[in-house]
Amino acid sequence: MFDKVYPRLSKYVQVITSDIYRYEDEVRRFEHESEPRIALSVGVLDTGIDIPEICNLVFVKPVFSPVRFWQMIGRGTRNQKSCTHLEWLPNRTKENFLILDFVIGGHSNVEFHKDFKATTGDIIKINPLP
Repeated sequence: MFDKVYPRLSKYVQVITSDIYRYEDEVRRFEHESEPRIALSVGVLDTGIDIPEICNLVFVKPVFSPVRFWQMIGRGTRNQKSCTHLEWLPNRTKENFLILDFVIGGHSNVEFHKDFKATTGDIIKINPLP
């Protein structure tokens, strides 16, 4: 579907799900090689992976676990100092990252987790755009 909507980007996209044979190889390729630069995944790239160059997170299904949600947010919060592949970044810089939160069935992950009390006692807030 992605290749029909964005044909010029399709060579940069890889679907990575646990039902694909040797999906771990695809995860390693996404971590260490310049292509693919867009990974479409459910349940494989949300925890236990460190790719500081991630600039966009897209939520297309509800995430009810606060721990899992914030781990997923953490995929994008790594700053440019952590990046080893500046050539993978837009304009070779990382100043921020984008969260696309699709509201499905009335559920917004950002809204659901907007006020999170961290173990330090601090309250972390995400302010969605109108």
